[in-house]
Parts: sequence; structure tokens; C-alpha cells
Amino acid sequence: MLTKRATRLRTPADLRARLSSSAADARAWRALTPSARRIAAHWIDGARQPDVRNWRIADVLRRAHRYQRGDGPFYPSDQEQHLLSRRGAARRDR
Repeated sequence: MLTKRATRLRTPADLRARLSSSAADARAWRALTPSARRIAAHWIDGARQPDVRNWRIADVLRRAHRYQRGDGPFYPSDQEQHLLSRRGAARRDR
């Protein structure tokens, strides 16, 4: 039988800094499931431009707060999907 060892979550440094500066953000982050934290950290880490990384951190924490309050899912809703594309981000910034 194959077993997969759980790897320790690598939290991006800029996300760690944001979590250490805000107790509310840290609580919302900890309220997420380990798999949701892993997916979010990977998504944030995939952004190379600082403005994109900052936007992704803010978006992840906004959704984490929503999930913590019980107001909706952590994962983007159907109405939010367009915001996640570059084209949607360009429309949002107008």
C-alpha cells in the first residue's frame, strides 16, 4: 500500500508578515481547512509580481473571513470567478 506523507505547509513570507501583523487575519487563516490553506498558499506563491501577490493575499484573506463568519464558502463563488482572470482584473480596475 502506498502512503503519502503530509508535507508541512510552506506559507509565503509576505502572507506570513500579513498574518503576524493582524490577529483577525491570522484567526481567519487558521479557521480554514489544511487543504484550503495549502491551495491558497500555492496560489499566492504562483504570483511573481508584487501587486498581483498583494491582491491575491487580500482576496484569500477576504474569503477566509467570509468563511470564518459562516457567510459563504472559502472558494470563490460563481459571481467571483471573473475577478480571478487577468481580463476580469482589468475590468475591475477601470
